[in-house]
Amino acid sequence: MAMRMMWVAPALLLAASLHAGDLSPFDELNLPDELPEQVFEASLQDASQSAAVFQQGDALDAHIMQTGMANHALIVQQGAGHQAQITQAGLENIAAIIQSGWNNQAFIAQTGSGNQAVITQSGTGLYGAIYQSGSGTHVQLGQTN
Repeated sequence: MAMRMMWVAPALLLAASLHAGDLSPFDELNLPDELPEQVFEASLQDASQSAAVFQQGDALDAHIMQTGMANHALIVQQGAGHQAQITQAGLENIAAIIQSGWNNQAFIAQTGSGNQAVITQSGTGLYGAIYQSGSGTHVQLGQTN
């Protein structure tokens, strides 16, 4: 299996969290039309880290775990039967999952204060869940057929 990991500027993730339905902040990433199949898992610690996973195909999994402050995580998946999970513990973290296709699942869990979580899904048979504990948090979950 091929693996591809890209680092994204925190400003792009912030833009994604503020404009969940609008993918234009990601246009400047210049992704190829076809992405390699992949299963990706990352665990990051400390402050101010960014992680991004882009997947295209069927039945792919992506997991990002971050601890610390001001972490940014993004998972973008296209196709069917995907699972995406972002777990963050700390302060001022931002997480975004964007999925298109069918029978996809997305889950974000954040603990701490001032965290932001966004899930945007399009297709059918979708499941999305966001769990946050702490104060001053922001959640946005959108699903369309």
